[in-house]
Amino acid sequence: MSESGNFLSLLTGSFATPAAENPTVAMIEAAYRHHQLDARYINCEVAPDLLGDAGPGPWAGPVSTVQSPTRSP
Repeated sequence: MSESGNFLSLLTGSFATPAAENPTVAMIEAAYRHHQLDARYINCEVAPDLLGDAGPGPWAGPVSTVQSPTRSP
C-alpha cells in the first residue's frame, strides 16, 4: 500500500507490433523500482495502421509521451 494512501500509479507504456517481443517492460519496471517511483509500464499490441486510433483512446487525461516504432512523438 502506498504510504500516502494514493492507489493511482503513473501509467506509461508503448504501442507496438510485436509487443510480446519487446523487453522494455522488464527494463523500465526495474528502473521505476530502483528510483522508487510509483509507476507502471505496459506494452500494447497495436498495428501501425491503428496507431492514430490507439493513441488517444485509452487516456482520459493528458499524455506526456507515447512511444511509437513508426511515428515520432
